[in-house]
Amino acid sequence: ATAAAAAAVAAVPTTVFVRRAGRERVTPGGAADAAYGGGSTVGAAGQASAPEIRVDAAELARMATIEFAPPDGLTPPQGGVVLREQVRDEHKVAWLIQAAIDGVVDLDDSTGKTVVRRVADAPAPPEQQRILATMFAKRSEIRLGTYDKDFGRARRQVGDALTGWRDSSGLWDRRADQRKVAVLVIGVLVGLVGAGLAFVAGRAAGLSGAPWLVLVALAGLMAGGGLAAALGSWELHVRTPLGSALWLRTESFRRFLAESEAYHAEEAARRGVLREYTAWAVALGEIDRWARAVAASSIPPDTPGVRYVHMAPVLVASTSSTATPPSSSGGGRGGGSFGGGSV
Repeated sequence: ATAAAAAAVAAVPTTVFVRRAGRERVTPGGAADAAYGGGSTVGAAGQASAPEIRVDAAELARMATIEFAPPDGLTPPQGGVVLREQVRDEHKVAWLIQAAIDGVVDLDDSTGKTVVRRVADAPAPPEQQRILATMFAKRSEIRLGTYDKDFGRARRQVGDALTGWRDSSGLWDRRADQRKVAVLVIGVLVGLVGAGLAFVAGRAAGLSGAPWLVLVALAGLMAGGGLAAALGSWELHVRTPLGSALWLRTESFRRFLAESEAYHAEEAARRGVLREYTAWAVALGEIDRWARAVAASSIPPDTPGVRYVHMAPVLVASTSSTATPPSSSGGGRGGGSFGGGSV
């Protein structure tokens, strides 16, 4: 009981301290300064020389507004990574749609199955060209929905490319990530040592009397503080001021997509950005709402980009099934659980 009480006493201030250290870095001066300050170059070292303040996640979210255009300097899949801080399937689909927007591939679902075709002689950046070379492997088209080994390899390359971009973008504080690892390791070690000492001292207190309870309490403080630091170390992963600024602009555009109506889709079509907004809707997880807005609009069916809206909701499932090997029929007890059938 003494050790548990001491651990609880140490865990509370340790948790508060770690959470305060894990607050986001933003440019001071208000929501507009936070969203458009912090520098303007993605891929910088990520260390700001300008003054900055620290805010928690809830305060940062309250600074977001509604933006009617996506943030400059980011592609849709990159924007999805900025928002979610990890690479997800919808970001890889947004990459494919962006490739279609760039004119290097064509997406066709006129036959009932989505077909991805390589546009002959279409120029592409080196990284995109490398991924497409893996994807098509001397073919001109891929029919989605059936497992394709080369498509799966290319999809993994897309994920690796987005992960590499995230790690080198300068939008997250590298030194904070180093501190996160150090706090996790030290916290686990201190917590385990404290728990072991609490057990030994507790046994001694039971045999030799109350004076050993002082050591029990100290060991409990070590255990509670160390384990609380280890459990909360993930919060030390923080953005730079530029990262916070781009998160705010991305989140503000996501809110626009989440609340979009028919006239918003019509305005996007009039401005010629319907396809781009569709790619962003996929990357930010708002494709269902955006598809409903387009369906309720008066946009002619032959408007460029309308067919992307119709096929986008099913692209996540179809690309995933194309990239995932089919499960084998495992034998023995348990079937898919202990055989080879589980994916």
